[in-house]
Amino acid sequence: SLPMALLGAAASQLFMGEAARLLRESGADVGQLFNDFSRRLLWVGGAVALAGISSPIVFPIIFGNDWKDAGRFAFMLSWASAFQVIVSPMSVIAILKKRQGVQLALDAFRIIIIALALTIPYMLDAGAISTILAFAIAMIITYSLSYYIYYKLAWDCLSS
Repeated sequence: SLPMALLGAAASQLFMGEAARLLRESGADVGQLFNDFSRRLLWVGGAVALAGISSPIVFPIIFGNDWKDAGRFAFMLSWASAFQVIVSPMSVIAILKKRQGVQLALDAFRIIIIALALTIPYMLDAGAISTILAFAIAMIITYSLSYYIYYKLAWDCLSS
């Protein structure tokens, strides 16, 4: 959604500016800055997840019973969105640390996992709810792995 994209872009630019300044001025690790930003973004991601928890109940009340499945979709996707809000702004660490190859590998992994998450349920004729769930889980897995890698980059724990 547009508000989430704007929030992510703003957080990313703020983190990138601070991290670049730290690296330029002192060559210091940006690990503590990474942790501080992560904690702040965790609050936002938590709010997204909490809003999603109410979706299966709220959607049918507001939009009618025909929207029950949409509430379930929103619930599942809210968890993936929460992870995205926390992790995506931190992705600039790969660029700042001149590790674009790491980012390329993560992006390729994400494409493969998402393709599998959408293809396998389709091939099994699993239905929309199972497909959305597989997609959400795939996104959570890829964002979790990405966060781990970004954390290691921020603390200079990832060898070339």
